Amino acid sequence: MNRYVRPVMFAFEPDVVKVFAKVAFGATGAPTLDTSNSKGICNVTRSTVSFTANRTASSADLAAVSSYAGLYVGMAITGTGIPGGTTILSMNPGASTLTMSAQASSGTGTATTVTAAGGRFTFQFGTQAGVRLDTYNKLLMVKTIWDETGIPGTAAAAAGAGAVDKVFIVNNNISTRTIPNTAAANLTDATITLQFLAMSTSVGTFVAADPNSGDILRVGFELCRSGAI
Repeated sequence: MNRYVRPVMFAFEPDVVKVFAKVAFGATGAPTLDTSNSKGICNVTRSTVSFTANRTASSADLAAVSSYAGLYVGMAITGTGIPGGTTILSMNPGASTLTMSAQASSGTGTATTVTAAGGRFTFQFGTQAGVRLDTYNKLLMVKTIWDETGIPGTAAAAAGAGAVDKVFIVNNNISTRTIPNTAAANLTDATITLQFLAMSTSVGTFVAADPNSGDILRVGFELCRSGAI
């Protein structure tokens, strides 16, 4: 390990490291990392999920969905023949179908590549781009809290944290790293992806949700960088 850290706790896990991030969100959930308050994190992105399915004009159903991994009701989906602003209304893995909020504008069972986005954010560990990245043996814990200290008033509080009710870990690649040779290689190494969900009264379940514009999230990662027992 080529990083200098200070011991902060006693634990049964050896060599525990805490890494913190502060992220501000803009329109459509666009994240901005506060690098001065996010040492050990070099990037955060609003990530997407891609799959293939068959679309038919005037039908809101997609058939032969290739994979449901990473898909959540409420995600915005885009693809050829899919109108702008379309979201996922429901999914039926048993039948390999997915129901959209709008009907396809074209196609006759036509195979289509679909991209889904919404409430999904990937944190990349390390320093700034071009510098060797950090990896860890395993992830121990993730803690999140909304920061409204800079937005006083009950109206801001009600509009802020209420946008997201639950946060899930959906991808853990904390021990993955290929030594980067180019800036582009930095985008795929040592990452953890979180999915944000909000309760929808109309759907009656949790749906994918981006934070509101102006929301600030603080995230704490507890990690182990030793394989010792």
